[in-house]
Amino acid sequence: MGGGTAPGRYLIYQKIVDAVPLQKIYLLQTLLELVLAKSY
Repeated sequence: MGGGTAPGRYLIYQKIVDAVPLQKIYLLQTLLELVLAKSY
């Protein structure tokens, strides 16, 4: 199993989580779910 990309992405995600307020993250998550729901 080549886990080279996953940890890096996780670290970047963590930095974004630390930098952005929780409300914006919640908004982003909702938007993402909407986009994913439309694509299916």
